[in-house]
Amino acid sequence: MTPSAAQEHGYIRADKHPKSTRFGRQNPVSEQWNSEAQLREWRKAWADAVNHTLQEHQIDTRIDHRSFADQGRDEQPTIHEGYHARDMEKKGLISDRCEINRQIRKDNRLFRELKRQVEKLTKTVSENIHSVAKRLEQLRGTMIMIRYYLFHNRMQASSTREWISMITPVLKKYKAITKTIRTKQTEKKSLQAQKKKLSFLQPVQYYQISQKITTLTEDIEELLSQKERLICDNYFHNESEIKTSEIALKNQKDFLKKLDAQYDNLSDQLTENQKKYQEIKADVSPEKSADLFDARVDERDMIRDQVYQKLYATMGQKFDASLFHESVSDIDDRLGEDPEAFHDRTYQKRIAREMERRKEQPVRLKKKVHNHER
Repeated sequence: MTPSAAQEHGYIRADKHPKSTRFGRQNPVSEQWNSEAQLREWRKAWADAVNHTLQEHQIDTRIDHRSFADQGRDEQPTIHEGYHARDMEKKGLISDRCEINRQIRKDNRLFRELKRQVEKLTKTVSENIHSVAKRLEQLRGTMIMIRYYLFHNRMQASSTREWISMITPVLKKYKAITKTIRTKQTEKKSLQAQKKKLSFLQPVQYYQISQKITTLTEDIEELLSQKERLICDNYFHNESEIKTSEIALKNQKDFLKKLDAQYDNLSDQLTENQKKYQEIKADVSPEKSADLFDARVDERDMIRDQVYQKLYATMGQKFDASLFHESVSDIDDRLGEDPEAFHDRTYQKRIAREMERRKEQPVRLKKKVHNHER
């Protein structure tokens, strides 16, 4: 284009040398020409032109000038192969760059397939509200059962600790008295043996030993009396029962350790089930929360009754209904849910079903009674 023709269109000639010196003034036209922003505009214009042509020829394929990162795609982009690499492939040779791209395309195909499977599975789970609701209520039922066992565990542990704290000082005192009695009896036997060896020619020593034996006898009788009172005061029938309680004490301490270990295990299970519960609930989109709530209302009473019956069958006469209801309230608090909202919705749905049932019933017309039939 001649300078005069360019001037008519308003074009400005770009200097081939944007800088006259190292620190000279830059040419703004050349600077814009070489910028990344201008490159992106060219790429977009090229993509629009290609896509327009593809659309004119009714070809569904489209190109995108943006990078995978700008498109929000997680796939790995291929690398530039170049003429030489493709020429090698045409000649039957293997190019490293082409081989890398083949592996990238293979990985991307696998990634897209896995992504489709995950999306399909996620869609199935999210759309199947009733299965999600049933899973949530089953987890809640499991948590109620675990909470009941935790309450029962602590009640057992409390009564066990109370029994241990009661029996331990009794056994300690019993052992101390028994040990003292044995010591004094041994000393008494020793003095009696010495007394037999003395002759009537040693009256002073004989008298002293007799006095000691008398004192020991009185002490032993007093200790025996204390032992009898100890047995009676603690509701033991005889001495054999208090001896048996020593074995029982050891068994109760072992049982308490098992209860504590069971409590820790149940607590971990409860935390794990709560985590699963929150994860499943979070996966449901907010748009379907109302449908999920209604589906859970339909499942709640049935699953809760199943848990009730299972606990009753397991615990038998030891089952405590008030403890069960306390477990239900505790789990609702733990999950941050309002049980009254479920109760109200259950009542509303029951009324609605009753009204529908009445509408479906045929209307019975009253028979008109004539005067002559009266």
